[in-house]
Amino acid sequence: MNKNHHFLADKVSISVQYQRSIRLDADFGKHDPFQGFICHETASRVIENMAHQIVNTNQRAFTWTGPYGSGKSSLALAFASAICSSENIRMAARKKFPPTLLAAIDKTFPIHNSGWIVLPVVGKRSSFKNEIIIAINNALEDENIDLKISEAELVKQLVRISGNYDGLLLVIDEMGKFLENAAIEGDDIHFFQDLAESAARTDSNLLTLGILHQSFRQYADKLQGNVKDEWSKIQGRFSDIPVIVNSDEIVDLVGNAITREYEPGYDSIFKKVCGVVKENRPALSDDFSEKLKKCWPLHPVMAMLLGPISRKQFGQNERSTFTFLSSAEPNGFQAFLENTYFDDAASYKPDYYWDYIRANFEVSVHSSTEGHRWAQAVESVERAESRVSNTEDIRVSIVKTIAILNLFRNGTGLVASNDVLKTVYPNITETDLSDALKDLSLWRVVVFRKYLGAWAIFEGSDFNIDEAIKEVNSGLEMTDAKLLSHLADMHPIIAKRHYYETGSLRWMDISLLNYSELNKAIKKEFIPNGAFGRFILLLSDENLLNLDKKSMSLLLGKCKDFDLVVGVPKNSNIILSLGKELIALNTVKENLGGVLEGDSVARREVDARLDAIRIRLEEELKKAITSAQWLMDGKWNGDVNIHILASKLAEIRFHNTPIIRSEIMNRNKLSSSAVKARRELMHRMVNHEGFENLGLEGYPAERGIYEIVLKNTNIHRKDVNDSWSFVPPNDNGKCRLNILWKDTDELFSTEMVNVGDIYSVWGETPYGIHDGIKPILFLAYMMSRRDILSIYKDGMFLPEFGDVEVDELLQNERKFKLRKVIIGLDEKAFLESISGVIRKLTGRGLVDNSPLEAAKGW
Repeated sequence: MNKNHHFLADKVSISVQYQRSIRLDADFGKHDPFQGFICHETASRVIENMAHQIVNTNQRAFTWTGPYGSGKSSLALAFASAICSSENIRMAARKKFPPTLLAAIDKTFPIHNSGWIVLPVVGKRSSFKNEIIIAINNALEDENIDLKISEAELVKQLVRISGNYDGLLLVIDEMGKFLENAAIEGDDIHFFQDLAESAARTDSNLLTLGILHQSFRQYADKLQGNVKDEWSKIQGRFSDIPVIVNSDEIVDLVGNAITREYEPGYDSIFKKVCGVVKENRPALSDDFSEKLKKCWPLHPVMAMLLGPISRKQFGQNERSTFTFLSSAEPNGFQAFLENTYFDDAASYKPDYYWDYIRANFEVSVHSSTEGHRWAQAVESVERAESRVSNTEDIRVSIVKTIAILNLFRNGTGLVASNDVLKTVYPNITETDLSDALKDLSLWRVVVFRKYLGAWAIFEGSDFNIDEAIKEVNSGLEMTDAKLLSHLADMHPIIAKRHYYETGSLRWMDISLLNYSELNKAIKKEFIPNGAFGRFILLLSDENLLNLDKKSMSLLLGKCKDFDLVVGVPKNSNIILSLGKELIALNTVKENLGGVLEGDSVARREVDARLDAIRIRLEEELKKAITSAQWLMDGKWNGDVNIHILASKLAEIRFHNTPIIRSEIMNRNKLSSSAVKARRELMHRMVNHEGFENLGLEGYPAERGIYEIVLKNTNIHRKDVNDSWSFVPPNDNGKCRLNILWKDTDELFSTEMVNVGDIYSVWGETPYGIHDGIKPILFLAYMMSRRDILSIYKDGMFLPEFGDVEVDELLQNERKFKLRKVIIGLDEKAFLESISGVIRKLTGRGLVDNSPLEAAKGW
């Protein structure tokens, strides 16, 4: 105890700017509120994500969604200030952002004149329309918009105003309150849909940003199902960007929030906690122990837990980190500072936080998703208290610490291991700590989990999971790699660059395979399942890098229609070991279903063990992919980015795929709305070919498809007679459709060709055209070749192809066939004479003197 009898509160405080939350409408336009703002990595990613979407997709309506206290409002204030019309505020705010992020902001939100007009609105239980109008009138002296105008008129006014300045940013903080009010009052929230669509369609810089704690649809939970669906559709007009601050960033923020006149004179505890975390998270920065030290008098374990704690929802009491640091609630941080004598060994520890929750939020916690685990923890603490003479006993404190770590450790890299517990109780010997833990284990209050290497709250089950696993393992000779691939749920490898360059989404599967089964597996027919290839991680106890590379390359080369790439991971033994345990656990869960059904604690233990093993296996598989030696061109290569490799392989296999960047159409399975839009567009193609834009007005869904698939590719353009029509693609090859047209022409000789066969050819290499876009491209091809191709339905010649035929083509393309019409010199002379007769009778001749035109016209 310090002889001066100073309290920690005399030496430690919370910075003023962290003691109050941001109120956007009141704080915008002032310097002080964003002075404590720290642009951490999550904040940078949010702004970069938004900027990227605006530049590349013209998306101009966004929501930021995240838990309370994640800094959404502070970020919105700093961002709005960095582009606002006040130069002083703008320059001050820009200092808070790193240069790379400023470059993105300047590119996406350029300031050519006086800056952007910012309309800060804070949600409340009232009309959102009125609040936005009030914000406009307050921000702009020249505006005096009547509160009685319609919502549609308000959208027009916002678009108009945005055109008068560098841009208009509408920020709606606490947007959920408007949505809650709309749900209660039955207000029409289609205003937000109209606002989002208008912003995307106009040339003006109108940007809408809503700040939420949950999705649109969750605010409509009490409404009818069809209304919920409507709300979901409206949310679909907004691009939602999650704002989830990670634990490390919270530590950094807390360190900046706590001001003190004293620095602790020791480093060992901070370095020890940092070392433990780094074992589970190797990417942790080297200076992290210094960041933990800046959080004193929070114990470093408690500082690490604040991030996950802030994301928990306890009924209506979502607690932000800074609410906890600043509040005067019993057993809270401020109470600790005010009642603890100054001593550099003093710190706010997890067991104090246990008492804080019990004193303030126990009812809320019981009704939350953590209710069951909390009840078990409370039972364990009370069981320990019943065994000791007073509640100050160190063993009670240890149970509380273990309970808090169990509840909130996810994402931190911390577990209640002996090493971690030593940092919480540095004043007791290892022997005393070990004896205390033995007592608690004998009392069945805590249990040591071998797979975690840590202590956990005892859950009161007599089910012995280790014995069950041992029994299953006794019957397993080797790890079933195929089953392991299924259980590991490995995500496919997307050919990202190929997708970006062509608009076609392609991927390769990734799977695990025992080396002994490779030859057998390749001989079997691979079922692509939508993938064009597969990365295979070969597992073996042996060193596979010594195998004959040439023989293996020849073996892989036998699969001509499917790309196979094999790799040998460095951590093969670890994967096999974890895989064996995962398979055993899964078998235990399946075989002992009846036992587990009647034992909820055992069931939770099996599920928890499965989750833990999956996480560890997932981490090892990530390491395997990045560190594996991959067999390429007959050589083992360790410097391989498989995403880049997937794109290279996709480009080689599908080198003639058309370049059509339509995410809606360029896929195999279309949404119901996309199917409808495709049908409407194809009807337009056969009925309005001679009109610019096929006569489409406004911007319905089919207009967007038309622009990308038909107009941008120059398939629908003015012909030699200055008339709009479908014509063959240009020879410049920019979209590769000229190659598709040319190769399709070569399918015809004297025989009929089924349209289904054309689709099949288009779907194979080197084209790989997706099913969703095939009907549009086929119809465009057929209409551009009408002078030489005749079409038949069920064997009968069709003089015209109309709406009915379009619908039948979409239902079953195999009903239709094409035939090429070839004419000689005599036939050509005959057609020219027919054209002359037609010209005399009608005043117009045949455009191209083709027999098909003569047949269709007469």
